[in-house]
Amino acid sequence: MTDALALVRSFEPYLEFQSTLDYLKNPPPGYLLPPVDLLAGLSDIELKLLHGAYSNEWDFQTDISVLLQNAHDGHLQFTGDVRANGITVSRSRALVSLSEDGQQLPKVYDSSR
Repeated sequence: MTDALALVRSFEPYLEFQSTLDYLKNPPPGYLLPPVDLLAGLSDIELKLLHGAYSNEWDFQTDISVLLQNAHDGHLQFTGDVRANGITVSRSRALVSLSEDGQQLPKVYDSSR
C-alpha cells in the first residue's frame, strides 16, 4: 500500500499545474461534459487505499486512469504498469483447433500444416 499511496500523492504536484482545474470542476453553462474535480478525485482514491477498499492493483490503477480520462484532455493520461500491454504475442500464421472425430477434445495446430 505504501507504493500505491506514493503513486497517488505524486500526481498532485503535476495536477496543480493543470490550467483547467477550476474550469473542469465548475464548467460554464452549455459545457457538454460533466464536471470533474481532479484533486478531490485523487483524495477519494487515497481514502479508498487507506481504508483497504481496493482488492487488486487493476481496480486501483483503473480508478486513476478513469479520473484523468474524465478531464477529456489528451495531456492527462495514466496507463499504469498493470493496464499496459507489457507482453504482446503475434503470429504470422493462424492457429486452428480440430477434433479428430467430432467427439474428442480438439487439438491445436498451426494452420500451415
